[in-house]
Parts: sequence; C-alpha cells; structure tokens
Amino acid sequence: MSTKPYLDRRELSEFLTGLGFRVARSTLAKYATLGGGPVMRKFGRRVLYDPAAAIDWANVKLSPPRRSTSDVEGTSRPLAIDSPPPPETESPAPSSCDHGLPTVPGRGVSK
Repeated sequence: MSTKPYLDRRELSEFLTGLGFRVARSTLAKYATLGGGPVMRKFGRRVLYDPAAAIDWANVKLSPPRRSTSDVEGTSRPLAIDSPPPPETESPAPSSCDHGLPTVPGRGVSK
C-alpha cells in the first residue's frame, strides 16, 4: 500500500500496475475528461487520487471469477451442440430503386 495520501496520474498508473491493474497515465487522463475513472481531487492545476479509492474503482471493474471466456456471471453455459439453428429472418425485398444513392422527390437519382 502506498504511504502517500494522494498520488498524481503517473504515480497512480505505476501504483495500480504494481497491483496487477494495468492502467496507462493517458487512460487516467481520458477518464478524468470523459468520466468513468477513479475519484480524483484537484490541488490547483494538479489532479490527485486517493490510492484506496483507486483500488476500489479497479475492483469494481474486475469481473467475477470465471472458468472460461464463455462463462456468464461465473457459471458455465452448456454447449449448444444439439440445439437447432436459430430461425432465419427474412430481409425485406429490395425496391426497384435500391441503389444506395439518395433521391430527390420528383427528380430520380441525385448525384
């Protein structure tokens, strides 16, 4: 655990990476702008993070234990070997004017 009460982005990136949560400094900067990252505080222009809050954030992003990539919420789904194929859906019939170009009413194809 870090002995510093607050870490800057570079320090937090190194701290989380040392715990097994690889998060780049640029990713933390993106989260600070867009949201979704660990809770931060500002001291003047400097962004600071509480290491304990960052660990909580990383643990929330962590999935539950799984036995395979096909597990859903930690439980294996049975393989669908004998399942019938999904029903085919009919696509709408193309119109006589289905060329992909926009049309202007009364003028035909616009170019």
